[in-house]
Amino acid sequence: MKKTGNIITIDNVQNQDNFELSKIFRKEYLDFVQNPILIEQSILVTNLLFQIILDLKDNMFHKTNDYLYSPEDKKNNQTKLALWENEFIDNDKNEIKKVYKTSFFLKNRNKKQMTNALEFLKSYKNEPYTFTNSKGIKLTTSGGLIKDWYFSDKTGNFEITISLYWANKIVTLENEQWNNLKLEVLKEFTNNKQRFFILWLMEVKKYKGTTKNYKDILKVYNLNYPTIKELMRGFLAPMKMKLDNKNINENWFSFNFFIDEKNSNNIRFVPYDIKPKKTEELDLKTLEDLEKDKVKYLKNICSYKLKYIKRRHSLSIVNAQIIKNYLESNYDLFDLNYKLFLKVIKQEGKIAVDFENDSFILKMEIIYNLK
Repeated sequence: MKKTGNIITIDNVQNQDNFELSKIFRKEYLDFVQNPILIEQSILVTNLLFQIILDLKDNMFHKTNDYLYSPEDKKNNQTKLALWENEFIDNDKNEIKKVYKTSFFLKNRNKKQMTNALEFLKSYKNEPYTFTNSKGIKLTTSGGLIKDWYFSDKTGNFEITISLYWANKIVTLENEQWNNLKLEVLKEFTNNKQRFFILWLMEVKKYKGTTKNYKDILKVYNLNYPTIKELMRGFLAPMKMKLDNKNINENWFSFNFFIDEKNSNNIRFVPYDIKPKKTEELDLKTLEDLEKDKVKYLKNICSYKLKYIKRRHSLSIVNAQIIKNYLESNYDLFDLNYKLFLKVIKQEGKIAVDFENDSFILKMEIIYNLK
């Protein structure tokens, strides 16, 4: 971040996509339960929002050195803290600016889409805010995350002025009040409902988990699934599969989910590290619980899939058992082969329901034996 007069310019962040997301900022600005309008926005809004946070990453500092280990990190932290408070926050006339290319967010460079997103980030949470700087002086400012924006029709570039109030919430990391966010993985989800669910899941204690009533989930995320199992299959399972994919998520987290044994209207959520801790770092009970969670998740998802396949292909009891064996042996392999089955029969000019009972089993055996 560079300062010229009262203008602060954000430097480009090179080859980085992860940062600490302040819980205070998330609770005050990204509270989608109290502000459901957030979920209704285009994916462009959250792409822009998180890019702004990422670009402020190099200015993030901890309020204390308690969570830093090396002397160099502690020294750098103190430098950032002093620079932020003395050079930026203590002067209410400072302005933080950043120029972006529209093509960075939209390949089609659609001006209307971009300006609509900018205007939302200008109007959302646009109200007066008072805060106290490091010298104990109260300052008052107003505006949303973006205080103002300018779009160049000639170049397709746009410049934004970022609120000092919200920027301060983003870069200030209070005691243990932050979560690591991996932007590259989050961008794999092109639905804001999924993205905000992941933001919520980030704050659930790993390996311990929490329980939610499925109707509350439908309400909060504005979903229309008729049953708890449809919700699990249509909304939760696709997110888990992506988070489990080590090609995009080799060092963040995923989660198990299953119907609560004590209440069939509740879903149990248990986040865990994709890159697991060493066994000796987890106590025996935690390891046992995690293994039980995996078993419960697979049991739930296999049960639903079996009922779906049995109904769709009119399977007999004997043939349903064959599919059950496939599922319990390797659910992911069955799912992959079923997708291949759909692709193959489409090329043959047929549809799934053309294959009933024995003919379906025969076709799946052929698919499984493909090299």
